[in-house]
Amino acid sequence: MSQDNTLQLPPELLAAVFGHLKQRDVLRAAAVCGRWRVQARHSRNYYPCLKYGTGMLFYLPNMPIVAKAERFSQAMHEVADNEDISRLRVIIRLAFRDDSQWTSPEYGNLEAVVRALILPSLTKCMKKIFRLDIHVPVTYYEVLSPGLCQPAPLLERFRLQGCLEHGTYRSIRPSHDLFGGHAPLLTDASFYGDRADIALDTPVPAFAQVVHLSLEEDATTHLPTLARLFPNVRHLDLRLCSLSLGVDDYGDLSRQLRTLSVSRHVYDEPKSDLIHAFLTDMRSVETIHVDFHRPSGFVGNPALVQVEPLFRHMWHAPNLCVALSQRGDEHLDLYEVRVHSDSNSSTQQRIISITKPMIPRCITDLAILSANITVFHLPHKFLRPYLQFTASLPSLARLVLHIGPYESRIYSESATFDISPMLSSDVEDSDTLGAGMWPALTHIRIHVEGTTTIRVQNDNLLAFLHCLQLPSPRQVLELAGPIVISGDGNKISLTAPLAGTFTLRRLRMGARRLQSRSLSIFQLRSATQYAECIAPAFCTRDPVATFHVIVSLSPSPAPNV
Repeated sequence: MSQDNTLQLPPELLAAVFGHLKQRDVLRAAAVCGRWRVQARHSRNYYPCLKYGTGMLFYLPNMPIVAKAERFSQAMHEVADNEDISRLRVIIRLAFRDDSQWTSPEYGNLEAVVRALILPSLTKCMKKIFRLDIHVPVTYYEVLSPGLCQPAPLLERFRLQGCLEHGTYRSIRPSHDLFGGHAPLLTDASFYGDRADIALDTPVPAFAQVVHLSLEEDATTHLPTLARLFPNVRHLDLRLCSLSLGVDDYGDLSRQLRTLSVSRHVYDEPKSDLIHAFLTDMRSVETIHVDFHRPSGFVGNPALVQVEPLFRHMWHAPNLCVALSQRGDEHLDLYEVRVHSDSNSSTQQRIISITKPMIPRCITDLAILSANITVFHLPHKFLRPYLQFTASLPSLARLVLHIGPYESRIYSESATFDISPMLSSDVEDSDTLGAGMWPALTHIRIHVEGTTTIRVQNDNLLAFLHCLQLPSPRQVLELAGPIVISGDGNKISLTAPLAGTFTLRRLRMGARRLQSRSLSIFQLRSATQYAECIAPAFCTRDPVATFHVIVSLSPSPAPNV
């Protein structure tokens, strides 16, 4: 498109384009011409971001403290006087390593610098600030308080982070007059006590409209009072080193919240029972995400994982879908258990982040939901260890087995996916083999990620299907991912043939439509016939092709020999 055509875009299309631009791109586009500048001013991302401060990793003598403060003050005053700028983001960070010996000929000490340069500029710009991040010790917070008590009619997000001051711990306590009690758009508040305490124990009118609340590290409050201090909070994120837990009634908070996220730092042995009671009382919350992952090097007791109350919240929900999946780098052994209902009658879900040693405890506690589980997602490597549990689920209709990108990289490019672990000697005599296995199962799905080729052994695959005692005459095996089905043609392991319809769908990357073809119904009398009839049709050397194979199988009478 030529430059002239670009400049002549209709207003509604131009507005849509600006709506997708990031803040930096909006500012650049505003400099193209007057028409674009007018349109940019209506964008939510048309705002400057002014920062002042340096982290604790630098000593003060190496930093131009006064020069930076003067430039920051000048920029803030220019923005305040510029009528073209209606929104401003401000970040003030005064987390210095050691300021007790610092002096300046012009101002004396750092407190005087903040009082003379930072405070007046903050006070003047408060009416334009829509996002404010403050990272200060108690002394500087008190210096900035007159500016923070100015009305903030545009403020939408506020983050307060306290830090250590001269090696002493002091509490930052937001005052009743914060933002002049007038912050009608403030819906997102975050309090982070970085080796300093932020105390939330008195009502602040400016927090009346907060919907998203985050409490981190040493931010302290009495949890049952949050419903009173933040009457409109719906989403609560707790990432605390400790909790002020007691034998309390959390009913009001539970009924008020829609989502609750709790981090690993909350879980310690002395408070295990109190945490169990707290999570139990959160039964009314729609979505709960609990992170039981321990910090690196921490030796925790998996028995302390309080999973059971989270699962008990879901015992009444029908058609439950349970998914165990690996998260993050393969060497970290991080996993996630997600439970939700496929029914429209329930919107609750529980998400639990754990490490590998905690998986047995989670599987054990899942037993309270066994009657309602209809879909189960499981990494293939866990099918054997938890075969007894999955095979006995009375309502399980769909089993999804995953080979993820981490697992597939361990294998070679043409690795073998053994779908028949229960046929091995150590479980061959198990009561779960044959009759009684997965009494309601009608659909098996195998999903492979992260490799261009994976081989599925035909004899194990068909023997696995044949041993299932399914109530429906129609069974479905779905293979999704870049899969090659192959057979060696040497082993005949079927005691009875299977008949089926194989549908191959091939989707090339960038293709506009799905190419598909079906193979006619045929008799599978042996693994050899399977290899000869099916494998040539499915094999490919195209690394960008994705195959979606649906196999519908039904038992067929044995042929006359």
